[in-house]
Amino acid sequence: MKSEATKQKFIQLRAEGLSYVYAKIGEQLNISKGTCSKWEDQLTDEIADLKKDHLQELYEEYGMQKEARIKALGKVLNKIDDAIDDADFSAMTPAQLLDARLKYQKALNNEYVPNY
Repeated sequence: MKSEATKQKFIQLRAEGLSYVYAKIGEQLNISKGTCSKWEDQLTDEIADLKKDHLQELYEEYGMQKEARIKALGKVLNKIDDAIDDADFSAMTPAQLLDARLKYQKALNNEYVPNY
């Protein structure tokens, strides 16, 4: 019987995307392909949960959360609005400023999630 630590390592390796074929995880953990296959069936939920946790950590680490994107887009949109208000239009044409504003407005609108 394999240890609980070996099972946890199997879950971790599967969540990281390693194949459970014998040449990958089986060799690392010194378990048979049959054991890998059995554990794959038994531990599917745990593997999926760990994958989800890893992805959530990456989203948070790289600012990929919707709220962070909305705030960042909103900040830039405010700067563009301020530039339009203060612009003397010598460095940038009004069409260029308005084009930039419309693009950021569209990006911000794409982040909108309607209430159900």
